[in-house]
Amino acid sequence: MPADKEKTTTQEPNTNDGFDIEPLLQALGSRGIGFYQITQMTLQMSSLFGVAFSILSVVFIGYQPPYQCAEVNMTKLDDVLDLERNVTDDVSVVYEKCSIQVSANRSGELQVYSLPCIEGYQYDGPKDMSFFTEWDLTCDYSGLTELTQTLMMVGQAVGAFLFTSLADRFGRKSVHVPCSLALLVVAVANGLAPNYVFFTFCRVATGALQQGTGLVAFTMFIELLPKWLRGMAGLTDGVIWASAVMMLPLLAYLMQDFTWRYLQYTLAAFSAYSILLPCFMDESLRWLVANGKKTEAERVLKRASRQNNVQYTKVHAALEELFRSQSSPDMNTTPVSLEFAASVPSFPAENGDQESANERVEKLLRVGDPINGSVAEKDGPVNGSVAEKNEKHKGSVAEKEPFLDEPVNGDVTDKEPMTTAVKNGGSDNMKASKPSVTRYTILDVLKHKVLLKTAFIIWYLWIGNSLAYYGLTLTSAQMAGNRFFNFFLQVMVELPAYVTVYFALRRFGRRNVGCAFLIIASVSLLLSAVLLATVTGPAIGPTTNVLSLIGKFGISGSFCNLFIFCPELFPTNLRTAGLGMSSAVARIGGMLAPFSSNLAAIAVWAPGLVFGAMSALGCFVILQLPETSGRPLPTTIQQMKAWHKRTPSQIQKAEIIIEPKGEKGIC
Repeated sequence: MPADKEKTTTQEPNTNDGFDIEPLLQALGSRGIGFYQITQMTLQMSSLFGVAFSILSVVFIGYQPPYQCAEVNMTKLDDVLDLERNVTDDVSVVYEKCSIQVSANRSGELQVYSLPCIEGYQYDGPKDMSFFTEWDLTCDYSGLTELTQTLMMVGQAVGAFLFTSLADRFGRKSVHVPCSLALLVVAVANGLAPNYVFFTFCRVATGALQQGTGLVAFTMFIELLPKWLRGMAGLTDGVIWASAVMMLPLLAYLMQDFTWRYLQYTLAAFSAYSILLPCFMDESLRWLVANGKKTEAERVLKRASRQNNVQYTKVHAALEELFRSQSSPDMNTTPVSLEFAASVPSFPAENGDQESANERVEKLLRVGDPINGSVAEKDGPVNGSVAEKNEKHKGSVAEKEPFLDEPVNGDVTDKEPMTTAVKNGGSDNMKASKPSVTRYTILDVLKHKVLLKTAFIIWYLWIGNSLAYYGLTLTSAQMAGNRFFNFFLQVMVELPAYVTVYFALRRFGRRNVGCAFLIIASVSLLLSAVLLATVTGPAIGPTTNVLSLIGKFGISGSFCNLFIFCPELFPTNLRTAGLGMSSAVARIGGMLAPFSSNLAAIAVWAPGLVFGAMSALGCFVILQLPETSGRPLPTTIQQMKAWHKRTPSQIQKAEIIIEPKGEKGIC
């Protein structure tokens, strides 16, 4: 689920500096979980059903059945062609998809006429089985069905920028609840659409609103989880998403004899829970505390204490202590990127790691926007021990653990001359003046050859994964066999893919896991294309269906791995910007994917060839990226350059690398 991204910020205290709402969660119940948290999480994750249905419902409400021109009365045909028939005339009529071919043999003279579908179209099913059939989006209007899905992706881009920004500024609930209610209204309006234009407008609005619903809900979900459960957050989200999508073909099958509008109303009903949200959903506790909303936080905690059957005095004491520590002059606050929080899945700890990779992600969530955020640096030496000087640049700063204790808004440079001592039997001390911060934007990627190469590879992988993922899902109805069962299987294979990635990352690196899944996808999809192009017979359909499912398994695993691999490949200053830009580029694949069915109409093997070829190329280009598993993540642009120049052992030895002031440009 690929889930995609512009960045927004809100001032949230940095856990690395001592701020954490974990004591509040623990005070609310055993191990930080209770009836209140379960109720809130249920309300939050219920939004996935409405979001999933709104994205993929077009497969069924826009189903394109076989069709041809409707039969024409012979008397009317004579009038149209202005024929003066006699008993010796021999007239042959052939009804094609977009034309009527008439051959008249009059007294030995053959006359051939080609007519449009003057009586409309005859479909393999009821006229109102989909909006495609109801509005005759055929022939001259071919592609308009796919265009609705493409424009919905455009709406997603708008919503990702707009609603996540508002959620960071005005609160999660303040955006999630109105967007959920509006999504319900628009879903019903889709069913009432009198024409194609109105329907398309509703689809664009749906794309925007689902971002304010789904992304914000997942962020609230993560912000409410205690630390010991965060490692399962991404897997839980993926399982719920896949489970929701698997319900779609079941509902469509049960309602296949009714108009598509009834199916749309049924899907809209899954968003009816949003009517309860104004009364039963609370604002994110983390957001309230981070923004100094003490009164609102107390009101939320009173309700939580009552529902969890715990004493409020203990909870209130934890809240008071939290606000006291937050107001400490030594406390720094950093922005949190909402959309980045919503887009990164969770993964387990690797061998030798002290905490799960997801906990590192959670700490990265508090790093914030590298463009607009600000951080007050503490006086004194930079955190971490001094290893060895970089021969060229005199070292650089990096975390001991990925995502931990990272500078927030820029590479550390020398405001005043800075001396860095090298460990020599543990006797030397590090002395440094107060550092300043260099801010970077995504445009700085274009100035550094190493970053530009990395970015192009990542962008290609995002486009290829998005194109294949959505292409295989949306074209499942055109596969041989039962279209409902095919769609169900296409989604079901995502579940083992997510679980496999979850455990594979414990032993193998991001690069190896990603390459393995891309190999699976490319081999199966290319083989499917070859069989469709060269082999005929009754067994070819089931065989290519199985290969397509294997390809979907590979693409789903690759996509899942990419979400965690991508942010680790950018320096701290560009990490959220890099993920945001990558996810935005992925929309190119999402916008092209709906037209895979049009390509299949020309050559049935062509979509598999495109998906497989892009995946095959992805196998090679992903190996050009540095492995991030078990390595300190790059804090500066200079570190990123060093990754491409030194061995992994050399990189791990260097704990502090300082990028010289003014070091920019093509390396």
